[in-house]
Amino acid sequence: MFLIPYAKVEITSDLTREEIENVLRDNLQENSLSLKYFTANRKYFVGNVGRGEFKLMRSVRYRNSFRPVVFGYIQPTSNLTNIALTVRVDYGVALFFLFFYSGFVFLMALPGLTFLFRALFFGENVYLLKYFPERYLFEFLASFLKLSSLLYLLIMFFFNVEAGMVLDRLKQLLEVEME
Repeated sequence: MFLIPYAKVEITSDLTREEIENVLRDNLQENSLSLKYFTANRKYFVGNVGRGEFKLMRSVRYRNSFRPVVFGYIQPTSNLTNIALTVRVDYGVALFFLFFYSGFVFLMALPGLTFLFRALFFGENVYLLKYFPERYLFEFLASFLKLSSLLYLLIMFFFNVEAGMVLDRLKQLLEVEME
């Protein structure tokens, strides 16, 4: 199981490689700060296309951490064209999630577990244990796992919403059926 939001999708199109590249280029906006905020007729994607490959992101005027990066490889066959898409979260965002989650683990779990470990195995602060409920360790770990699962599910949900929007737009542009 891959824990970082990620997907691989195959698309088959009747268009040629050149036609696909032209359609994508027509829907690309220059990656410029001034164009990002001040242009009236924005296009749907930001990225680059060429030589049978492309890298796209949805063009938005605001910061969206769940906006996926789409890598595509165009492979012509005899009468159809296959497009292999890899959809993933941006590496910078993945690193941020990793540091955020690591900090979450450190701040939430480590102090409580250290206290319990020292109390149970070294006898330090044993007098404080009488104030904790019997199932304190279990409840602490269960609540930590619940919060961790909720954080992970939120990340996956919002990434999948954004990835679905981008894949639907690509499907619409290339007039193909998703497999």
